[in-house]
Amino acid sequence: MRVGGVDGCRAGWVMVLVDNPGSGEARIEVDVCSDFGVVRSRCDEFGADFVGVDMPIGLAVDGQRAAEREARRRLGVRRSSLFPSPAHAVLGTVDWADALAVNRAVAGKGMSKQMYNLLPKIREVRSAVGADDQPRFSEVHPESSFLAMAGRLPAVKKSVLGQLQRLALVEQSLGSLLGWAAGSELTMVELDDSEFPTLAGAALDDMLDACAAAWTARRLAAGTADVLGADDGVDPDGYRLTISV
Repeated sequence: MRVGGVDGCRAGWVMVLVDNPGSGEARIEVDVCSDFGVVRSRCDEFGADFVGVDMPIGLAVDGQRAAEREARRRLGVRRSSLFPSPAHAVLGTVDWADALAVNRAVAGKGMSKQMYNLLPKIREVRSAVGADDQPRFSEVHPESSFLAMAGRLPAVKKSVLGQLQRLALVEQSLGSLLGWAAGSELTMVELDDSEFPTLAGAALDDMLDACAAAWTARRLAAGTADVLGADDGVDPDGYRLTISV
């Protein structure tokens, strides 16, 4: 089995590719790509069976997705980590004022500036991945993945504790980020800079979110993932309105 996980970052996209995930022979590659077209090409070359993408893909006409409602219910106190996606018509807007006006007219509500800033990345994903590429390329939400992975929410992801908890979950559930088998006796003094992937333009929490996306991709490949919003159908362009966990 080969899977991938992708998360947006300052330099573009951080991508994790995993061969034999969850096994003692798991091999994890991490890279940063400037645009999603490169991500798509790399995933194809790698032969990824499924790829989890932390970005809205299918957008509802009225901006209401059952997948988001269910994900927020599961997240409880951490529900704000999932930004409400915009209405489909917002894809055609040209600036913040236009996007806000269109979303209010169609969805009956405003839109956060954070989500507006993600619009270029949403368009980028949709230009590289067609509706017929789903569910191979599936929308995921890493915080929801970590919740499913651990059975409870880790500490806030920007905290040191939260990042250590997420790293431990990745090591246990996916494979070693450094290419060593789980349970290695390697100590911190033996670590060398050359062992770490080059992650210019991506933060540690970006990489860990990409790993969580790959973990959900593994569940999709195994047929064990929870697919939220599966009854919602597709958006006007044929993209699924689902979030996989």
